[in-house]
Amino acid sequence: MKPSFLCYNSALYQNFRPSNGKYVKGLYEFFQKTPEDQYVTLPKARYLVTGRSWTASELRRKSFEDLHKLWYVLLKERNLLATMYEEAKRFNKLKDSRWKERHDERTFKTQKSMARIKLVLSERRVAYEYARRKDPQLFGLTEAPKSQKFYKDDGKPNFWRDGISRLRARTASRIQ
Repeated sequence: MKPSFLCYNSALYQNFRPSNGKYVKGLYEFFQKTPEDQYVTLPKARYLVTGRSWTASELRRKSFEDLHKLWYVLLKERNLLATMYEEAKRFNKLKDSRWKERHDERTFKTQKSMARIKLVLSERRVAYEYARRKDPQLFGLTEAPKSQKFYKDDGKPNFWRDGISRLRARTASRIQ
């Protein structure tokens, strides 16, 4: 039995109207717009040129809301690039090295910016946790919260816990 809100003759479905806002484009969000204001599924290589990725220092100055908006802009860009890649596979355009190079560069910039947003948010979370432990009254707590252990120390080797020491040992052996 289907829920009533999914039925075609329900009041919710009959009163549903898609948004006709100025910035709502529906599926056209997955395609790039050319300077001639046309949406194309597979733009030419000259339209794939973009600027640089966001640096962490720039992102540190942004508010949480701005980072949230930027994350979704970059997510839309990632989806747009994935659509372009699938269209390039369909039209056998991946053999064009100039197009593929620019597409890969743009994808890398998008991924790098998203990774830097995660880094900045992680830094903020760590700073918040430190401040909460340092001065609990500031946050309305009577005592400082205990630090959390994410692993059980059973004396056995642990890949995640011992990863840094193994990495240092591996790097030191390569240097010598």
